[in-house]
Amino acid sequence: MKYPEKTSKAFPPAISSGEEYLLENQINGNKADDSVAIINRLQESEENFRALAEACPYGILIYRNEYWVYVNPAGQDITGYSAEELFRMKFWEIVDPEHREIARDRGLRREAGEYVIPSYDLKIRTKNGHARWISLTATTCTFNGKTAGMLIAADITKERERREELWESEQKYRTIINNIEEGYYEIDLAGSLTFFNEPLCRIVGRPAQELHGLNYREYTSEENASRLYSIFREIYETGRPARSIDLGFYRPDGERRHVEISAVLIKNRSGERSGFRGLVQDITDRKQAEEEKAKLEAQLMHAHKMEAVGTLAGGIAHDFNNILQAINGYAQILLMNKKPDDPDYERLIHLEKAGERASGLIQQLLTFSRKVEGEHRPISLNEEIRSVKKLLEKTLPKMINIRLELESGLWSVKADPMHMEQILLNLACNAADAMPDGGRLTIGTKSVVLDEEYCIWHLDATPGQYVLMTVSDTGAGMDAETLKHIFDPFYTTKEAGKGTGLGLASVYGIVKGHGGRILCYSEPGQGAVFRIYLPATHNTMEAVAEKKSAPNAPATGGNECILVVDDEPTVREMATEMLGHFGYRIFGAESGEHAIEVFRDNPEAIDLVILDLNMPGMGGFKCLQELLAIRPEIKVLIASGYATDQHARQALSAGAVSFIGKPYHLREMAQKVRGALDSPDGTAPH
Repeated sequence: MKYPEKTSKAFPPAISSGEEYLLENQINGNKADDSVAIINRLQESEENFRALAEACPYGILIYRNEYWVYVNPAGQDITGYSAEELFRMKFWEIVDPEHREIARDRGLRREAGEYVIPSYDLKIRTKNGHARWISLTATTCTFNGKTAGMLIAADITKERERREELWESEQKYRTIINNIEEGYYEIDLAGSLTFFNEPLCRIVGRPAQELHGLNYREYTSEENASRLYSIFREIYETGRPARSIDLGFYRPDGERRHVEISAVLIKNRSGERSGFRGLVQDITDRKQAEEEKAKLEAQLMHAHKMEAVGTLAGGIAHDFNNILQAINGYAQILLMNKKPDDPDYERLIHLEKAGERASGLIQQLLTFSRKVEGEHRPISLNEEIRSVKKLLEKTLPKMINIRLELESGLWSVKADPMHMEQILLNLACNAADAMPDGGRLTIGTKSVVLDEEYCIWHLDATPGQYVLMTVSDTGAGMDAETLKHIFDPFYTTKEAGKGTGLGLASVYGIVKGHGGRILCYSEPGQGAVFRIYLPATHNTMEAVAEKKSAPNAPATGGNECILVVDDEPTVREMATEMLGHFGYRIFGAESGEHAIEVFRDNPEAIDLVILDLNMPGMGGFKCLQELLAIRPEIKVLIASGYATDQHARQALSAGAVSFIGKPYHLREMAQKVRGALDSPDGTAPH
């Protein structure tokens, strides 16, 4: 292989072209002086070019026929090869194998006179094998009178490394930003998004192409936009970051979300304020959990309140029962001694009726406090509703349309029919009051199942099968504040004298006493819907015969001896006078302990004991046990303000013959006493 001719200097002998010119002029007979001048100028030009090339900080390399023919000192520094070493190498041999074919193709095409993009970056391998990046600007030149390729090379290895480090840092930054759960954003001072991550797109429900350049005013409400503007303005003026900005917004699909935003000020290299950046966290699930927690806490507080009010109501009812017992009893005794033409007869009748109304209120209080359980038996709720509908059609205003939506094959429930009737009548009367100009009252039933998930979020619910009874109206409706108190005793929105506020309270007590739950939904102008869930007895209907009430037996007396045990003196005195009216002989005792003493002193003389259960000291139940221990066949009649509560049932199971509810009526008392005394085996109909 023949290498190009070398000179003692690194710069090529381009002067040869001047000698050829001089020889040509001599042959043509030109003047030698002119030729020498031309040669001198060419030599001066070459010297200037050589000085410039060798002082140039960029590498200058020339190749022809694939071989290097010139390289300046900077080029030697870049490649690590000396000029002599490079002149023995093809120009593409210093190129990294990865780029070698491309470099060779570009160089040959350029040397052949074809246009090739002049500037590009290239990786080479230095003499010691290190990789270096150079930025090339390529062109063609004339070398020794022939076309050659020339490269201007700048070492950009450090810049490239910094660029790659920056790129890697940006990639790492983007990877971190895109893999955090929170949305990341950057906005300019005008509020337009300049940078954001993928989680932000997911949070706001918009693709990246929609978000870029979007101003926050375009996807938030006017209220939120104004609030954000105030926050960003304060950050701009003070430089202090903002934390935990709670905002609600709607996605394009209409879904409402809640986010928590932070924001800090961005400054450029000059320290000038240029925008804001921060994180956006989707807190919708947390918000919903907090709302559910608040709802559960409200349910728990309401349950505790109703339990406390119920306990208070029960206590008041018990004490008031004793007072009413005396009032009603003496009114009845006086009436028995008066003839209809007596001037006081009508007054006593009014007094008796007032006492009966008061007794009704007491029963409602007891029902609310669940002190009166009633007689629970399997019934058809549909049949009860149909029966009550006939009554409502006669009592409610004709402008009210009553509609039934009863599910066929409805499961039966174990309930007191009278209590179910009371629920329907109370709700229907309330609905009628809410529809003074008429409307529609709808009563519906449906078999439903409450699952575990439902009961997790409703503390007063137990999983199982239920019968849902719905009572709805098209009346005036109620506001949120009224809804909070509708089941509170004595709470009413009616005018004075128009209602006691015990109707819905007693409904609440009945439902709870049946192991059910009651809910009310209402808005002003939208009517009200009451939903009552009662536990079902089984999956199929059970036909239940109606309980027939026995005809009233005549009130008769006797001459037996009766022990009346009650801690209230007025009750004992009234009972003594009532029973004395019918010929009975009476002993009195103010406590269980006193009753035991009296009974031990007269064990065979006493034929019947009328025993109040709720007394201080040993109480009624323990007294009953002591009496039966002394004389097992003694007949005991239980007197209670809530006659069917657990204690009364317990007393009946322990040996009491019957019970009578307070306040008791004179004739009812006489019938119960006579029935207990006449029972041969120590039992009487309860």
